[in-house]
Amino acid sequence: MTRIGIAQTDITPKQSVWLTGYGHRDHKSEGVYLPLQAGAVALSSPAEDVLILTADLIGYDLGFSAAAKMQIAAATGLLPHQIVLTATHTHCAPFFYPWIMPGSVEKDYAVALIQELVHLSLAARNHQVEGRIAFSRGTSTFGVNRRMPDGKGGIIFGPNPEGPIDRALDTLWFTDREDRPLGSLSVFGCHPTSLGNYLIGGDYPGFLCRALSDATNAPALFATGCAGNVRPWFNKGDLSGFARPSMAELEDASRTMAGEVLQSSREALKVEAGAMRINTTFHQLPYTDLPTTEDLAAKAAHDSHPLQRQWAQTMLSLAQAGHLPHACPQEIQLLQFNPE
Repeated sequence: MTRIGIAQTDITPKQSVWLTGYGHRDHKSEGVYLPLQAGAVALSSPAEDVLILTADLIGYDLGFSAAAKMQIAAATGLLPHQIVLTATHTHCAPFFYPWIMPGSVEKDYAVALIQELVHLSLAARNHQVEGRIAFSRGTSTFGVNRRMPDGKGGIIFGPNPEGPIDRALDTLWFTDREDRPLGSLSVFGCHPTSLGNYLIGGDYPGFLCRALSDATNAPALFATGCAGNVRPWFNKGDLSGFARPSMAELEDASRTMAGEVLQSSREALKVEAGAMRINTTFHQLPYTDLPTTEDLAAKAAHDSHPLQRQWAQTMLSLAQAGHLPHACPQEIQLLQFNPE
């Protein structure tokens, strides 16, 4: 039988911070509408040990990921490839690793965050019990494709109800030997971009997890899936653009999604994890069209958006040094519960 441990902790910054995810922000956060959380699922079978972490963050760059995994590995005895870092992808969380964003990197938060992830990992590992895993797949009407063909070979930023979207709402359910809930991990592919203000919070995943936790009396975790060009759509039927919801509307929509998750749990399938294994690789995603030094110089000097000018100047320096990247490295991890 698989051994399962789940832990959760608060990772809300203690003071005002620069937020990441949107390029228009010009000052630090002004408050908190929903505390940020991180969670960990520690799984052990005769074949493998795996640690899955998720957090109310936009994501991680390769440098932060490597540093976090090394420290977690040193504390837990796991190997870095056995550690899976995921995130909810909220756009209302701290700016904690280098990126072209307004403001400055919150370095102190980044250091504290790694320590929180280490403690969280140890807590999950130290509270493992024999348990069972089940999988359910529901569907959700939340979200819409955000790229509408303009009829001229291009696209506009707007609702496209006929555009590609994966409506599968997947959940792993973890219980002990007596089928008492230990926790859950849900995955759905939609950018958490409901809100765009200066308040810290977890967007729809944060409200969803709290609703599920209330219903199951166990920790509920979330990781954003293949969101692609899918975002929330609160003014359904209006093709002119995307309206920002009120906090009540956002919470109501998240509770509806929680109901969809709970409905799917009635048909959850048992997962055999005795032969569980995890594989990790890095893949270079090639860029199709690289900018010329002339294009970069022009954008760096004349673009109306300061972040575009900053990006262009950074790329121009790389190009002039002969180091303009031709591909984007991506870490890919595959967890198989039953490889057969």
